Amino acid sequence: MLMENNLEKVITHLLHHDDVQIEVNGVEITVHVVDDASKIFLSSLIYKGDGYIPLSVRDCLKKEAPFTSNRLNIYPALHEKKFSVTLHFMGSVEYSPDSVGDLLNEFAFVANEWRAFLDEHDKNDLVHARHKL
Repeated sequence: MLMENNLEKVITHLLHHDDVQIEVNGVEITVHVVDDASKIFLSSLIYKGDGYIPLSVRDCLKKEAPFTSNRLNIYPALHEKKFSVTLHFMGSVEYSPDSVGDLLNEFAFVANEWRAFLDEHDKNDLVHARHKL
């Protein structure tokens, strides 16, 4: 959870710059302000493949996740060339510590859930080898 004085620093930074990176509950989040700071865009890496993205992970992205955000339109995006999946949010926000803090905490929670969901399905593509003793 973010401390209020840290949130005030983040908000002040965003009002003078276009973006900032912040860690919330173990999740690295990039925050961009767009449209003259009328909207905020959040992104976080939730899956990184090692030279490919397994079929099971791709299938997960086509399905509805077993968890959602009640108030935020948060969605994953597949990046073929980087072999990665990022989570995104774009919307309006009131630039107050409570509002920004709630947004970042909810986004971090959903990012952690997506990360666990994709990692669990990634295991379905492992090839098991038998060892002879």
